[in-house]
Amino acid sequence: MSAPSTERAARLASAMRLNHALIWLMAALALALAAACSKEEPLGSVPGSSAGCPDDLDYFEQNVWNPILSVKCIGCHNAEGIASKTRMVLDPPEVDGYLEHNFRTVKALAQVTTGGTPVLLLRPTGKYPAGHSGGTLFSDESTYYKDLETFITRVTLGQKCDQGSAKVQCADKVPAPGRRQLRRLTRVEYDSSVRDLLGIESKFGEKFAPDVVVDGFDNNASALSVSGLLADQLRDAAEQLAASAMQSGALDHYSDPACDPTANATACAQAVIEDFGLHAFRRPLTETEVTRYAALFDAGYADPAPETDAYSSGLQLVLTAMLQSPGFLYRLELGSQSVDGLFELDGFEVATELSYLIWGTTPDDELLTQAASGGLDTPEGIKAQATRLLNDERALTGYVRFVDQWLGLTQLDTVQKDPMTYPELDPDIRTALAMETQEFIRYVLEEKDGRLDELLTAPYSFLSPELATYYGVTHPSGSGFQQVDFDDAQHAGLLTQGSVLVTHSMANSSSPIHRGKLVRERLLCQKLSPPPPNIVVEVPPVDPNASNRERFSVHSANEPCKSCHRLIDPIGFGFEHFDGIGRFQSDDRGFPIDTKGEILATDNTDTTFEGVPELGAILADSPDVQSCVALQWYRWGYAQEETEETTCTAEAFADRFAANELRLPELILALVEADHFRTRITEAGVDAPPAGSGGSGNTGTGGAGNPGAGGSGNTGSGGAGNGGSGAGGSGSDPVTGDVSIEDKLDSQWESGSCHTVNVTNTGSSDVTWTIEVDLGGNLDNVWNAVATPNGTKTRFSGVDFNRTLAPNEVASFGYCKSN
Repeated sequence: MSAPSTERAARLASAMRLNHALIWLMAALALALAAACSKEEPLGSVPGSSAGCPDDLDYFEQNVWNPILSVKCIGCHNAEGIASKTRMVLDPPEVDGYLEHNFRTVKALAQVTTGGTPVLLLRPTGKYPAGHSGGTLFSDESTYYKDLETFITRVTLGQKCDQGSAKVQCADKVPAPGRRQLRRLTRVEYDSSVRDLLGIESKFGEKFAPDVVVDGFDNNASALSVSGLLADQLRDAAEQLAASAMQSGALDHYSDPACDPTANATACAQAVIEDFGLHAFRRPLTETEVTRYAALFDAGYADPAPETDAYSSGLQLVLTAMLQSPGFLYRLELGSQSVDGLFELDGFEVATELSYLIWGTTPDDELLTQAASGGLDTPEGIKAQATRLLNDERALTGYVRFVDQWLGLTQLDTVQKDPMTYPELDPDIRTALAMETQEFIRYVLEEKDGRLDELLTAPYSFLSPELATYYGVTHPSGSGFQQVDFDDAQHAGLLTQGSVLVTHSMANSSSPIHRGKLVRERLLCQKLSPPPPNIVVEVPPVDPNASNRERFSVHSANEPCKSCHRLIDPIGFGFEHFDGIGRFQSDDRGFPIDTKGEILATDNTDTTFEGVPELGAILADSPDVQSCVALQWYRWGYAQEETEETTCTAEAFADRFAANELRLPELILALVEADHFRTRITEAGVDAPPAGSGGSGNTGTGGAGNPGAGGSGNTGSGGAGNGGSGAGGSGSDPVTGDVSIEDKLDSQWESGSCHTVNVTNTGSSDVTWTIEVDLGGNLDNVWNAVATPNGTKTRFSGVDFNRTLAPNEVASFGYCKSN
């Protein structure tokens, strides 16, 4: 009962003592008022207030229920789930009036705060003081967070009523550039760069410590840090590659043929340093860098390695240092600050972006020449070079690499299969399956303009004789991979290729869970939450008395499994004509196969279907899938997750994609023609540092390394150098309370040093940290932090992934300085 109703009840009790007749009159009035107060308020308003927007229910359905609650939350937050005793218990769609019930439940919870922040925002981001049993579902920079925040503001304050779906928000916005960043080479990029620089087929990268995968991709700039293990691996690789290069004469390509090393070794070495440095660092070396590498050559020349001539010994030392330098290991996308406060990338940074995006390797001579001459300073020049690269056969590498990561095919070689169940799946067949996908992509690009609908619906593939036998089809006469048309009316492009089906299945059977999850997450961009804690996630073993569909249907028939599996299994059942290693089967161990399926909880794609060809056609025609594919290219091409600032850029790509017959090359051109490709902004909320201060980088090491005169320092710490001992900065002081600081000297040379700093939260609550360091010199570069001058000191603060620390959590960053 509300406060006014309580007061009225009290007055009624007093009146009863004065006049018995008045009792009944007032009681009747009280009952009438109570009945009026008990009526439900309009869905677009908050009880007891005028807050709320007329279309709150629509906003809730499109921006909160469909993408968040129905996908990430209802698995636990239902009447039978592990969160059934909480304040948020949701009804599934099969319950009448579920949407209105869930809206009222969440709207009421929107008013509950802890420390001034709504619980609805704290729980899914993992920041609620008492924790969240479901773990962290999304970050506070995600579009999920922004949409949920907008919903809370609408229903509690009646603000942002003009904000509907993201499409409406972006209608009048110009796609904005993203943040400056440093991007460490991935393992694949490392090997391809070494191959094109030195002519050596490097296998070092594939043996490096695995890169962190974000949204399915291993090239996310914020996740590509350098661990101690990776630093050791990079050092070992650099030493072995340098030795191999000297034996093979790989550096002869960078030598001045008119220079005689026996007459003037330093001058000849300097020519190699400048030319190889240009190609390895993807920009001209500075005079300081040339001088330092020349000094390193002189040191190696003066003290040659055993059984090595002095000139080769000096160059080998230089090459070892360069292959460990941040100039080689990192792609700089920092730019120079312009008069409008934005940062303009120079031609060499753009050339690097283009080459790694399309070819997956270091820029060729044509790109470097265009960068030096200003040919990449305009959108027209960038598009011309992008078109040249796309028309080259090497562009296939970029497309295949994207598809491999997009569909999870990087696991094809390692996914475990029961050899007793599937003895046919040997290493040679796995290799052939990967080649089938590559040849199929090549054909679609060359003959079908790279159209998405062809990739998802084609009733043909490209098979070798061995692979045709594996699939049980007839191969055309001849050898090698040739086009094979399937006559079973069940094959549909990538979705039914063995590479996809082997990767997304179980060890001894097919898996509607794996295959449905693939479509849900990679083609519809709906990231599912992991199973609730304390839930047994193992599916029942193969049942000789039941079909695979019956087996999985029983497994997911009850809560808490049902709420999540309703999004996955009905899609995956459409694949049941294909066994666990991708071969067509007309029956399931004697049981009839039912491939009827259904897509639920999407904005535009909810429907039923039968079989993969019908599913593929639905997906190819779906605006949800088209937007998702554009978003996946955004994540891949820009090596970052989308943010509120860049959402409109990703949506602009989707619009262009749809308007150009869903051709994948149009997505690449959209990437390179967007403002982000040549313009950047600073870290959100951080003032831009003045020129010469070293700038701010999101991750990795900044700028070029400072080679020392001996040994190999930690990679990512300014290149080679461990030239002795010495102190670091003059001292580090916390600006934020409850943090401790450890400033460790990593490497030192005559004119500078590199440091690792560990910031530990010593308090009992989360802290967003800032510290100040008296460098005792000039900052050269910084990684995993943002640096800004503050008087005689330099202020460091965290970046997106280490800015806020939980109690006892440690943020690690580094910097290099010159004395």
